[in-house]
Amino acid sequence: MVDELCVELLGLARRRPVLIGINDVQHADWPSLHFLAHLARHLRGIRALFVCTAQPFEDSIYQGFCVEFLRQPYADHLRLGRLTLDGVASLLRRRFDKPTAHRLAAAVHATSGGNPFLATALIEDCIITASASARQQPAASPCPGEEFREAVLAIVTKMPDPIRQGARALAVLGDIGSARLLGRLIDFDIRSASYIVDTLEEIGVVADGRIRHSAIQKALLRDPAFVDLADMQLRAARALQENGTPAPVVGNYILAAGHAEGSWAVMKLQEAAEDALTNHRLELAGRLFELADRSNMSGPQGAAVKARLVDVVWQRDPAEACRHFTELLAHAREGHLSTHAAASLVRRLVLHGRMAEADEVLRLLSNIVQREPDSVSDLPATLLWLFFFCPALVPAKALLAPAGGFEALAAGAHNRPWVQAAVQLPALLARQRREEVLAVVEKIIGGSVGDRMETEATELVIAALDMADAAKRTAALLTRLSDEGDRPLSPISRASGALIRAKSALRRGDLLGAHEFASAALAHMPQTGWGLAVGEPLSILLHTLTEMGRQSEAAELLVRPVPEAIYGTRFGLLYLRARGRYHLSGGRFHAALSDFLAYGETLDGWMNEWNMDLTYLPWRTDAAEAYLGLGERTTAKDLVENQLDLLGSGASRHRAISLRILSAAVEPKHRPELLRESAGLLEADGDLLELAYTLAELGRVYQILGERGLAKRTRDRAWRYASHCHAEALRRRLLGRSDSHHSSITAVPFSYAAKLSDAERRVVALAAEHYTNREIANKLYITVSTVEQHLTRAYRKLNIRNRQALSSLIVDSFTPPTNASY
Repeated sequence: MVDELCVELLGLARRRPVLIGINDVQHADWPSLHFLAHLARHLRGIRALFVCTAQPFEDSIYQGFCVEFLRQPYADHLRLGRLTLDGVASLLRRRFDKPTAHRLAAAVHATSGGNPFLATALIEDCIITASASARQQPAASPCPGEEFREAVLAIVTKMPDPIRQGARALAVLGDIGSARLLGRLIDFDIRSASYIVDTLEEIGVVADGRIRHSAIQKALLRDPAFVDLADMQLRAARALQENGTPAPVVGNYILAAGHAEGSWAVMKLQEAAEDALTNHRLELAGRLFELADRSNMSGPQGAAVKARLVDVVWQRDPAEACRHFTELLAHAREGHLSTHAAASLVRRLVLHGRMAEADEVLRLLSNIVQREPDSVSDLPATLLWLFFFCPALVPAKALLAPAGGFEALAAGAHNRPWVQAAVQLPALLARQRREEVLAVVEKIIGGSVGDRMETEATELVIAALDMADAAKRTAALLTRLSDEGDRPLSPISRASGALIRAKSALRRGDLLGAHEFASAALAHMPQTGWGLAVGEPLSILLHTLTEMGRQSEAAELLVRPVPEAIYGTRFGLLYLRARGRYHLSGGRFHAALSDFLAYGETLDGWMNEWNMDLTYLPWRTDAAEAYLGLGERTTAKDLVENQLDLLGSGASRHRAISLRILSAAVEPKHRPELLRESAGLLEADGDLLELAYTLAELGRVYQILGERGLAKRTRDRAWRYASHCHAEALRRRLLGRSDSHHSSITAVPFSYAAKLSDAERRVVALAAEHYTNREIANKLYITVSTVEQHLTRAYRKLNIRNRQALSSLIVDSFTPPTNASY
């Protein structure tokens, strides 16, 4: 049959010129190659042109055909090179004007490597891009698209298996590709691997031993026919690991493979994840730890991976991190969890209300701390955190007492200087040593300059500043803590930073700023992520809304459910206090008193448990205000005097507030002295909002006592401070047109106010402050006759005869205004 076919072709060639063309001859089988060689030997002297195209590769059968074919004297071997830059420009000029062709030529040549097929495909992509643009012009640089991708895959499809395998392996290796690594990856010797690299360079796919362009690499890696991609990526990771390549590079290859086999892979994933965290690449770190966790390693290595995964997930979404707590608890029970991981787990369990499990892990922590002397600081750090945030957790005191207290327990914490400094705080706070507390806080903050503070240290510092009761210096230190620098922030870091700035603004008396930052804190992280700690931003929002006179918004905020476990923590006490202040501002004295007594009972329980005076939340002063609203002056006086005894004689913000409340429960002649002392303390402290309330009350007392000029000047100062702080509730009261109890019930005893209409209460409030009927009429925009009618009806209801009797009634039963005693 071979002879017959040759005779037929040769006969045709003798009658007319014949062109015989065969493409990709390297794919032909041996019988076909034998026929072609036989035909070539008989072409001499006839009008026939025999053209074969092939891609060069090493194959003994094909090489034998080439030798036989090229032995003929009329045979010639042409090796087609890639297009030059001018050649690419010539292709471009067929489709674009000359300036555009000149502009695109270099980029097209660099991307395609001069391969005509790739260059043509890339030019087609340029045309498609230009037709889609508004200006109908190609982009400044060519953007490889679908045509280019298909061209790459077409070239790969035609490659012999070794060349195709080599191209894919180089795509996997990316920028670190080389003939030596290629050989290790596909089990070829260095000579064969070098041949593959050279061949691919001739085609234009490779340059300098690496895939020429990312678009070519992407096309190769996304080729549906590349079914063993994951296995090759894992082999590449192992080869790179054995070659001493840095862990971040190896880890990325394992991550790309999507599975980790063996402890070596898990270890490299861990190292790569830690490097990602160092470089603030939180998302990448999470993916690396998640893959390591899926390897299901057991023992300490599995526990370490799970703990670090939870650390990273916690930064993104604490609620999601809670899903891993059960497995972490199992590791802790098996003794595989490090003390640092166990300490973190205690805090996180508490924050999400899982107190029984936190209790269990805390006990385990105290046992395993003996096993890791270098981590001895984890136990005192955890106990300190519990002291500030959840003192009711039973083992805290039980673990602390046998060790000889905080300071004795932290004696070995040489690796964490902040712990050795922070252990002084509980005793200093209990003894009201405010200046020393602030000095310790400054030492802790100063010791972390240039390095980010540990989360526990930051939280302890903030809590200590709350307890220190020093507005001006606290605001300054909080501002330092909120300085985030240039580093990228996780959601929890952004939320925490916003909360710190909210607290700083509140200390400065900036209600509007505090409200905005607290709102931002909740926007950065949902309430489920905050857990019990949501009580802190919610309390700031509730407090600022109340003080800014936005009662309806505050009421909407209270509709939000909070976890029941919150009331056993510091966060719950802050929330109860803010809610009580809201009720007090609206004249709901029984509801306010209930909240104040509830958080007071909890606080007193902690004091007994720890044998320390915890006066950072003045529940007695708050309750005294509520009792004054209910007309129980004696009870109020006893409570506030008790509070002052606990505070001592030193200058403090809480003392100033207590003095203001006490002034309402003493004889009128003693009130100005108490209020002036209160104002002096607050002015020195820098709490402008509280100062505004004290001045407002002092002005009111001056008015009642007939010192109208002094009253006006004092109330003017109160107005300026209230305006500065955006304290709209106080501004309304000073204007005499508030709808709250401060402008009406404030001036009328609670027991009598219910007998009067709203209009009568407003008139009586101003009459009690010695305003004339005409002045009252002007303030309330009513006629003098109407004022007289309201007063007549009020006198009858109150069973009094004149203004003098009214003033006596008011002075003896005064209810103080609301205040902002954060």
